Amino acid sequence: MNPIRRGCAVVLLTLFGGAMSAQQPSAPAADLPLLGLAGITFRVSDLDRARRYYQGVLGFREAFTLKDARGDVASVFFKVNDDQFVEVVPGLAAGALRRQVRVTFQSSDLNRLHAIYTSRGLGPTAIAKGPDGNPVFRVIGPDDATLDFIQYVAGSRQHATRGQLLDSRRLSTHLQHVGIYTSDRNAVTSFYQDKLGLARGRDVPGGRGEYIETPNSDRNLETKFPPLDPNDPATRAQYEREVMGAVQHMGIEVPDMRKARDAAQERGGLSDLQVRAHVGNNRHWLMHLFDPDGSRSEVVETALQDTLPPMTVMAPGRAVAPPILPKTPGEIPWPSAEPQAPQGQPQTGGNAASQQGARGAGQSRYVDPTPIDFDDHVGWQQMFDGSTLKGWDGPTDLWHVENGAIVVRSKAEPPTGPTYLIWQGGEPKDFELKFELKLDGAGANSGVQFRAVRLGEVAGNPRSKWENRGYQADVDNANANTGALIECCAGPRRGVPPRPDRAYRGQVVRMATADGQKPSLLATFGDPDMLKRHWKVGEWNQLHVIARGRTILYFINGQLMSVLIDDHPSMFVDQGLIAIQLEGRGDNIASFRNIWLKNLQ
Repeated sequence: MNPIRRGCAVVLLTLFGGAMSAQQPSAPAADLPLLGLAGITFRVSDLDRARRYYQGVLGFREAFTLKDARGDVASVFFKVNDDQFVEVVPGLAAGALRRQVRVTFQSSDLNRLHAIYTSRGLGPTAIAKGPDGNPVFRVIGPDDATLDFIQYVAGSRQHATRGQLLDSRRLSTHLQHVGIYTSDRNAVTSFYQDKLGLARGRDVPGGRGEYIETPNSDRNLETKFPPLDPNDPATRAQYEREVMGAVQHMGIEVPDMRKARDAAQERGGLSDLQVRAHVGNNRHWLMHLFDPDGSRSEVVETALQDTLPPMTVMAPGRAVAPPILPKTPGEIPWPSAEPQAPQGQPQTGGNAASQQGARGAGQSRYVDPTPIDFDDHVGWQQMFDGSTLKGWDGPTDLWHVENGAIVVRSKAEPPTGPTYLIWQGGEPKDFELKFELKLDGAGANSGVQFRAVRLGEVAGNPRSKWENRGYQADVDNANANTGALIECCAGPRRGVPPRPDRAYRGQVVRMATADGQKPSLLATFGDPDMLKRHWKVGEWNQLHVIARGRTILYFINGQLMSVLIDDHPSMFVDQGLIAIQLEGRGDNIASFRNIWLKNLQ
């Protein structure tokens, strides 16, 4: 069609489009029983690597898994909020172009929505109960887009997590938009607007401000390293896969781009380029992250940037500096090129093989270490299922599960006293233990016992049956002993008293090896007053204990706090119980979650 005839067609559609669409059974967008986006599903090549990205970097807690008839994991759901989830499914084949499996919309009345879509000729599948327990039907859109429509019901897996697993570490609490591939954007407007009922062919009813995009290509690959040449036949197929990964994406909304950028960089070990934020043509700060298989997460700050031109770059680094303004309209000013990726900071969605050896031949024979991922659970045993006290033993009048965490409360009157919850999964010898802990109350004092032994019940004190003595990683909101490794506890005046030796925060200590001796201070590595700042009062903290042989290391929020070596010939204990506890005076609360154990034997 020549330009003149194309212009006439546009005019005719403008004049008569309303009459044409009115001939079809239709409901205004406001009347459609749609609430918004429920989620997006990506196919991945490695579930554990995907977990490290969606949970470890983006901070979305793993809500539940679905298994197939053989008992194999069929999908993993990560929770954005009570109504929105990111789902990943295994089985991505090498070289596969498309990674998006489906986009899911939430309905308030699935039967009525099904009737509307049937009357519009969309051919929805019959409503059926999905593997997650919710009723669902499917519509196939242009270019084979899979669109599912779901209504959350009581008894479903999503409903069971309502009010739970809303991690404060989430980079975002809102799935704002999704990208759905289309080969011809103009050709699909009538489908998404007139038939599906999305205003302007993009805006999802429901009042949550959610929408879809329908691109046929995408240039948001500039943070990939190294960049691929689309004209190079050797890398053309990989370039096309990267473009499709950017097209079939999700957009998550954040209130503070700088905070989100810094968190993603720290969690993922990413370079300044990989977390570069710039003002988009939509006048919002944007950041493009990629999962290990190249599916894009577009991070969008809520606020409009009215005074900054598009392509302005947020100054890299933690220091606050003025933004970098574009010199040429439409071109991002920083950087023009990056010579090499920083060591130990691989791009999760890039070509890992090309990033190896960036050091160059002859520069060094050493390999820089990669920061550990607290949420890497490969080879770890889950000690707490997130919903019950199964596998734990303690006074259930004090200990219970609340919002995905094990919670215990103490009272000032009458005084509760120390209380323990013992793991029943074994008595590990050499191990690593990771968990998250939050303490509320000025007098809250808690920790974890390990290589411990029960002290035995005392008549008249039924709670004494759970008291135990062993090594303890100590923490308290007054920071009197936070970060210390000690031996605890004696119980009500019985048994062998705990040794008074202690590795205080910032110390490497060898315990006394004979009666009458004092422990030996082998080294110091930090100021105790500075180290105590790593403990966040009233917030979730990550605790990590490594017990290997006679040496014990204790970390809080990634910072080594103390090292204890026990060379005593008879008092050293090489294995025993693990227990969590709360003590201290007053009204206090301890909450534990995300508890994992790795056996080092």
